[in-house]
Amino acid sequence: MTEAAKIFGEQLRRLREAKGIGLRELAERIPISHTALDRYELGHRLPSDVIMRSIARALDVPYDELREMLFEAQAQSLLRANPNLSSRSREQIMQFIRFAREQDRKAKEAQRREGQGP
Repeated sequence: MTEAAKIFGEQLRRLREAKGIGLRELAERIPISHTALDRYELGHRLPSDVIMRSIARALDVPYDELREMLFEAQAQSLLRANPNLSSRSREQIMQFIRFAREQDRKAKEAQRREGQGP
């Protein structure tokens, strides 16, 4: 279990619960086994891109929102792994990560408009 998987799993569970959807119901909507979904929520593993897209559809949230949750989990994991960083360094790292994600989002959006990408 990685720290990022654990953080993402907790966020996924909270999102599912906020939508008022049970574990088995969401698993059926995806469709995957409820034990597989439970493993994601417990942080034993991260879902593949295909499963992430299915989860997003089943929860009626944008796929990019789930990707954002995953990026945030990975960033938090990185910071936790480096406890000696100053508060200023931590904030600069997070600002850079947010900037890089926004640039990536804009590039993908431009590709979609030009008909070159997913």
